Amino acid sequence: MDGVMLWAEAFWSMLAESGLWLVGGFFVAGLIKAYVSQASLTKHLGKPGIWSVVKSSAIGVPMPLCSCSVIPTAAALRKSGASRGASASFAISTPEIDVPGIAITWGLMGPVMAIARPITAFASAVAAGFAIDVSDRNDATLAIAQDPKPAPDQIEAKGSCCSPELDSDSADEMKADGCCADKGTSGCCSGSKSGEEESVRSSKLVMALREGFLDMPMHLAFWLVVGLGLSALVTVIVPNGWFEGTLGNGIVSKLAMLVVGLPMYVCSTSSTPFAAALITSGLSPGAALVFLLAGPATNPATMGWVLKDLGVRSLVIYLVMISLFAVLMGVLVDAFIPSDLIRVVELTGEHSHQGLWHTVGGITLGALLTVALIRKYATRLMPW
Repeated sequence: MDGVMLWAEAFWSMLAESGLWLVGGFFVAGLIKAYVSQASLTKHLGKPGIWSVVKSSAIGVPMPLCSCSVIPTAAALRKSGASRGASASFAISTPEIDVPGIAITWGLMGPVMAIARPITAFASAVAAGFAIDVSDRNDATLAIAQDPKPAPDQIEAKGSCCSPELDSDSADEMKADGCCADKGTSGCCSGSKSGEEESVRSSKLVMALREGFLDMPMHLAFWLVVGLGLSALVTVIVPNGWFEGTLGNGIVSKLAMLVVGLPMYVCSTSSTPFAAALITSGLSPGAALVFLLAGPATNPATMGWVLKDLGVRSLVIYLVMISLFAVLMGVLVDAFIPSDLIRVVELTGEHSHQGLWHTVGGITLGALLTVALIRKYATRLMPW
């Protein structure tokens, strides 16, 4: 009974410490999902070249897509004409970290780890994408072949600024070319669209709130609860200093975490509490960082897509770059970052005296996760 109480106290402590950070991360992620469409990504990233690799890596860092849900988007980029490298770089940086992952890392481990994760995700994605494109001698030819001329119906659609298929950028360009000159003041290009634009902005905000506080928690709730539960269990049953005494703080601990992380299916958010618990039990921050970087970026589904769409050589480069940068950053963190700069919260019951804001955050996050689990697993009873 005492063990159960200790576990419950550790679970609540972690929930409260990460609550406000994660709720804020959900909101920002909802805004990104609402205002950044896959069509926009394809438009900006669906081209060959090193610039697309850099943009794919940078845009992928904050995108709230896990290691499996990123596959359709990366495949769409590849189909639209993006190089193998740009597609791979997006598939690396996107699942390795996102806005909720950065937020919960900051809440549980402090700013150093929260900054190290996106920097390494971006660097490893750029390096992998560049190496894949350099190694692919026929990539330019393939990209040209996959860049067909616009279909006739698309050309017709562009002939009218009133076409619903046009995005706002294209419509503005056509207005500048005078396509609305003969519409008068009553046409679709007149100033009377301000009410519609206001309605669109309002619907985008509603979409962002729904995505951030309903849909995204529903997709993450199960694994996040599992991660919190396992993390609390580690803090209860693993003695302090056990990992340090068993694996040490050298390269062995980093390689061990790499071997553990590569085949696992974990998302950047749910893996964070588990890594925090490992650190409190004696694992070095650098070794924990290796797990946080390698785990979310690789799993059998992702590796299967890379093998099928990008080829064996690309898969080898993909895994080598992820592993190399994860271990390198882990070594650098342990070697040059003072331990007092990596603030990992105490998760045991005796250190769980949070203030009012922590309590509010824990209750809010608990409510979001509860509603998400009900929506996911009791939809027949509550089909909303």
